[in-house]
Amino acid sequence: MEKRMNSTMRYATLATAMAISLTMAAEASASCTLVNAVEIARIKQNGGASANLAMAGGSTSEPKVDFVPGELIVQFRSTRASKSFAPSNLSARVLESSLDLMEVTDRPRPPGMKVFRIISFGALSTDSLRAETLRIKSELEQREDVDFVDLNYILHAQANEPNDPCYALQWHYWKSATHTPKSAPGGIDLPTAWQTTIGGRRVVVAVVDTGQVYGHSDNDPANLVPGYDMVDLDADPTDAGIGTGYHGTHVAGTVGTLSTDNAGGAASANWQVSVQPVRVLGPTGGKLTDITNGILWAAGLPVEGLPRNETPANIINLSLGGRLSCVVTRSLQSAIDKAHAKGVLVVAAAGNDAVDVDGYTPAGCDNVLTVAAGDANGALTWYSGFGDKVEILAPGGDLRADANGDGMPDGVLSAVKGGFALYQGTSMAAPHVSGMAALLLSVEPGLSPAKILERLQRASSPRSTDQCPKACGSGLLNGRVFTSTN
Repeated sequence: MEKRMNSTMRYATLATAMAISLTMAAEASASCTLVNAVEIARIKQNGGASANLAMAGGSTSEPKVDFVPGELIVQFRSTRASKSFAPSNLSARVLESSLDLMEVTDRPRPPGMKVFRIISFGALSTDSLRAETLRIKSELEQREDVDFVDLNYILHAQANEPNDPCYALQWHYWKSATHTPKSAPGGIDLPTAWQTTIGGRRVVVAVVDTGQVYGHSDNDPANLVPGYDMVDLDADPTDAGIGTGYHGTHVAGTVGTLSTDNAGGAASANWQVSVQPVRVLGPTGGKLTDITNGILWAAGLPVEGLPRNETPANIINLSLGGRLSCVVTRSLQSAIDKAHAKGVLVVAAAGNDAVDVDGYTPAGCDNVLTVAAGDANGALTWYSGFGDKVEILAPGGDLRADANGDGMPDGVLSAVKGGFALYQGTSMAAPHVSGMAALLLSVEPGLSPAKILERLQRASSPRSTDQCPKACGSGLLNGRVFTSTN
């Protein structure tokens, strides 16, 4: 794809190449099947990974919920019944001579409720104690003075990993740890964030890009709000795909357009969010005027000749740019400043030319959160922009690598027309940050752009000079944004 501004003052998307197209089987079965054999062969020929034609989904067996053997929670119908109950009230066949029932009194409990522990005066295996617990529970449930009896079940914190089959290839969302089937050093640990929230549709993220593919088989229509086409000046920001690689659709899929945890397709950072497509880029890039208007309109600011945006954005994602200083793109800087002043977070990709972002627009502009691209090992990629104006590192992928040895290039997986694709680029890194910021706002809607940046940087995982030989911000984006106290 074009990566620089050309003589007609056009901006380009910041994804370098589509590596492999993916699509779901017609039955949406638990597989994530490769269908673009030509692209697979090209990647292999260029030293990339070999092709793996299918990835199996997770088990469909129902999980087993354990309980504490020997403990019962009893809710009596009245406080009086609770106080008058004695274990001796139970029949002799339930409380055998070797067993007794003791009330647990050292723990808080609601009125009328008691917790009992079975005491054994002889050796009793765990399995036997479990059986006795169920037996005594059954007898207690027959009593007229008892409302209900619960086993003291053991619950666990939920990692909330989605059941989408393509999640098996989305290493960029996984826990940041050594390479395993569900962790990667370059992952951003979204499951930790998902323990707190899966997002909320009151948060609007504008993807100012090539537009959106509507009708994708894995789209969640509830996660899309009306956008606008600044190129054709109409209310239909559809991405026709000619020369764009469905770039905007891929970016939006990372933020939150996909039906996550639906046992089909792929996952998004936000399971619930409002994504607003704003088309400013065409086959040959985008004009500065269109991009400027797109930012202002997305922020809910007035633009003469355009209808009012009824769902103004909280976050604007700019996965676009060109090698030009912000000093000479003052209209763009002005639009960014106005959006920022309105409390809108503007996220910008650092560019794919491996240069200091100080000479890049909009990555080098003021009042933007600039994102560099990391690989599956959590290191700055060979192509990413860098420098003191970069705030944070996020997964951008590297199609020339297969760090976890799964037989697949380490691209970022998201949606395109007809299925899914692995891309690389700072364009892919930026929406990870926009997505994480949206998760934050779904819980804390009053956060300012400065406070969001502070939270993201505080939770990020610091990088060594080996991982980032050039400045890449505070570290790698991480889902500990709700728990970090660093």
